[in-house]
Amino acid sequence: RDGKSVAVNVDACLVCRACESQCPNTAITVIEE
Repeated sequence: RDGKSVAVNVDACLVCRACESQCPNTAITVIEE
């Protein structure tokens, strides 16, 4: 379940790439894990 929640966060990050501040690389790292 947590994985799905993270995926959603990443989607939002992709949509708003300029919002890097809101979605730091940490979010991407979580998916890689």
